[in-house]
Order: sequence, then structure tokens, then C-alpha cells
Amino acid sequence: MNLFNFIKTNVYKYSQRLKHSKWFVLDLETRRKLTKRSIKSINKCNSWLVIRRILRNCKRLIIEITKYWYIVIAVMGISIIIILLGLYFNVYTSWRRGLWDLRTFLMSSIVIVIFNNVIKSEADRHKKLIVQHSKYTNFIYEETKFINSLLSIFGFYCNIDPLLSSNRHNLFINSIDALKIGLSYSALTTPPNYIEIPEYYTREIYIKFLCKNNIEIIKNTKKYFEEKLLVNVSETTFLLGKCDEAIEKCNEILYTVDILDEGVFECIMLDWITSLSSISFLICAVMRRPWRAEKDYKIKREIDAILSTQKFTYEIFGDVNREISNRGFQYRIERLSMKRGVIKEMSNTISYDEEIVFRNFLASYFHNRYKLVIFFEGFEEYENTFSIDLFWYYSLIHDNKIEIGP
Repeated sequence: MNLFNFIKTNVYKYSQRLKHSKWFVLDLETRRKLTKRSIKSINKCNSWLVIRRILRNCKRLIIEITKYWYIVIAVMGISIIIILLGLYFNVYTSWRRGLWDLRTFLMSSIVIVIFNNVIKSEADRHKKLIVQHSKYTNFIYEETKFINSLLSIFGFYCNIDPLLSSNRHNLFINSIDALKIGLSYSALTTPPNYIEIPEYYTREIYIKFLCKNNIEIIKNTKKYFEEKLLVNVSETTFLLGKCDEAIEKCNEILYTVDILDEGVFECIMLDWITSLSSISFLICAVMRRPWRAEKDYKIKREIDAILSTQKFTYEIFGDVNREISNRGFQYRIERLSMKRGVIKEMSNTISYDEEIVFRNFLASYFHNRYKLVIFFEGFEEYENTFSIDLFWYYSLIHDNKIEIGP
């Protein structure tokens, strides 16, 4: 790939990114529903996303070019010596003529060679990135299936893909903790029909079967890490350590699942599931880091929030209250306005932990079902109010504003 094709390819890529961004695919009806301020915010977000991507690419190119500084200095030193010799032997009538020849040499040889190497390096990085993304999607699919298969033994299923983001994983961990102490949980449902224990397996044998399969999956992923094919190769050591930790945890389950007392079986298994999901989440987080810049992710969530319906309706509150009742929460929500609601406690014995679980559920349900982003607040006339937030995902968990992702 020469320099011209490299520039042409990147210009086309960025033009396609602009063309297919959320701002440009809005239909006329959706644009009419948005305010001028919302349209301006979407336009600003899309522009910032493209600018940040260009700046990251430029930074990467500059870092790659600086690797060849010693070659440039060596060539410059030799060229200066040659020019001085040319002046001494009257080959050059003026030192200006020598510098002009040096300029031609640098442009025709050194710069072209360096840029070709940089372009080749970027092409290789792109190929590695495609392979890494494929390995990442396969790993996250297999680990999520493994977690849900273990949960299905106890009649549960995680419906939020806990390895996709830190907020989803935290919500999953909170739901497991709530389950262990008998509280309501927001990220767990009954498993679908296609996830069930085969009739010819006992519970312990099925757990061993799942763990052995998972060990093979982790070993294959570890082999990929050992070949140092990651784009972010500097984090290979960390990933190898986490793979060994996951294998060790699975072996621990294999050796001890048969001797667990029935009274503590579920609690210990849930602890193992929590540990394995945490290890898998850290591996996934490192693998997706090259293409998932945190600031870009926040900007995209801003766009999602702006494009939401941006208002509460009585129908939404009716549906949410039915879901709250079905899940056994001792709460009810009431609509105060198009952008504000209030939480009503139906019991005087609700604990702080139950309140945390419920607020996690409410924020997650509004976003996943209705694309409405809410944050919790308090006013004098109402103690437990929540409002639509067009820009940030907040949940009142331990302090006022802790981000909760999609």
C-alpha cells in the first residue's frame, strides 16, 4: 500500500463514519421531535467522535515515526560529512547546493521508506485488530453461556450480558449478592427453554462437564495471548495471569463439587460464579480496550439519551409498576410530570440493601426497555423523586452520582 492509497482509504473511511453516524441517519419525523438544542448536541457529539478518532490515529502515526529517529540522525550525519568532503574537493561550489541535494535525497529515500514502514505497520495492526475482535466476541459469548449454564442449575438466567460493560457486571454482582441474602434481584430471570440440564447428567456431573469445557476455552484463549498477537501486547502478562486464575478456579470446582454439603451448596456455587465472572470480565475489558475508548463510549451514550423518547407517559408507568409487582418489590412509582416521577414505599420495613437493589433495577429497566435515562434526586415536597437525564447515566447507590451503563 503506497502513501496515496493509504490517504485515500482513510479519507473514505472517515467519510463513511460521518455518513452513518447517528446524526445523519435520523429520519425527518425523528428530527421534528427533537429540539434545536438536542440536534445541536447530537451534531457536536458526532463531530467530537470523529475528531477524537483522527487525533488518536495521528498520535499513533507520530509514535511510529519517532521510532526511526536514529536512522534519520545517522543518515544526516553521513550526508553532512559527504557535503563537507564535496566542498573540500570542489565538487560543490557552494554549501547551499549540497543542502539542496540533501533535501532531494531525504525526500526521495528516507521519508518514503519511513512512511512505507509506518503504513505497513498500520495495516498489520488493522489485521491484528480484526483477529482480536473475533477472539473477543467468541470469548465473551462462551463465558456468558458458561455463567448462564451454571446459573440455570438454580433456576436463574442473567438477561443483561454481564461481561459487556462494568456497569452491567456490577449490576449482575449486586443481583447475585441480593439473591444470596434472599432479596429481590434485577438482572436475573428464569432461564429460557434451551438452557437446561440434560436428563442423563446429575447436577455435579453437569457442573464438571461445564467446567472442563470452560478450561479448554480458556486454554485456547491463553494460547492466543502467548503468541503475543494482541494489539495491546503490553498487557499480555496480566491476561496470562487471569487465564491461570480462571483455570485454577475451575479446577477448584472440579475437585470440591462432590463433597459440598447440600446446605451450603448454592451459596458456595454462587460465590464461584461471581469469582469466575469477575475474572472473565477483566479479560474481556483488556481485550476490547483498543477499540473502546471510555470517553467515546460516554459520548455515544449521550447520543442514545438524546434520541430517547425524552418523556414519561402514563402507559410507561403502568407497565413498570406491573413489572415491579411481578418481581416482588415493595415499591410503586407515580408520574409527577413528563420528566419526573416519585418512588412510593409500600412497606415500612424496607432495608437499605433492598432500596439499592430496587434503584438498580429501576434505572436498568427504564433504559433497556424504553431508552429513558434517569437519575435519582430529592426535593422538599418529595423525598424519593427521579427525573430524565438527557446526558448522563446516574444511579444513587453509595454516593449521589455513580454511572450506570446501557
